[in-house]
Amino acid sequence: MPRPITAPASTRRSSSARRRHCAAGHWPAEALTPAERERLVAELHDRGLTDREIADHCRMSTFTAGRILDRLGLAPNPSKDTA
Repeated sequence: MPRPITAPASTRRSSSARRRHCAAGHWPAEALTPAERERLVAELHDRGLTDREIADHCRMSTFTAGRILDRLGLAPNPSKDTA
């Protein structure tokens, strides 16, 4: 069974490094705290990304992305192929 992709031990203590790598899509959002993850999802939503794009970028399921958006009171962005 492959090991999950996680942040290297050398940067686990630096929240700014974790945040930078997750925001760039290099690391999964699970490397962040729940509050940081919510902020990242909200920022991506504000940029106009769809739930699927947010999920892909953060390496999470669409269900998780949708659940976070729902908790934040944000409606899904329209799909780009229907807009």
